[in-house]
Amino acid sequence: MGVLTADGASSLLLEDAVVRGTVGGDVRGWMGQGLHVQAGGRIEARRVLVEDSQQEGAQAIQEGSTLVLEDVVIRRTARDRDGWYGTGLGATSGPRSRPIGSRSPAARPSRSRRWRRAP
Repeated sequence: MGVLTADGASSLLLEDAVVRGTVGGDVRGWMGQGLHVQAGGRIEARRVLVEDSQQEGAQAIQEGSTLVLEDVVIRRTARDRDGWYGTGLGATSGPRSRPIGSRSPAARPSRSRRWRRAP
């Protein structure tokens, strides 16, 4: 995992940065997100490149979590070892996510409701 906030007391402002080459640490290739916020944490990223992550480029999960992206590019997100995800941006289980002027090229929803990278 590249950047993580994991509780309501955690807040991070990331500006003019590159998060590159994060890979999953478990046997399935999970936890390779470039940016990950959970359990009420907050990440604000401005003018950031998230590149070559595994599973998801940026992810917010759980109620009370906040992910704000301004002028962020997420690209070349790889699927996990089972062929799932490859998501540019994901939000599940009640977080707030606000992309502003951000982009994730070549991402699209798959029929299974999980985002997969376009061929």
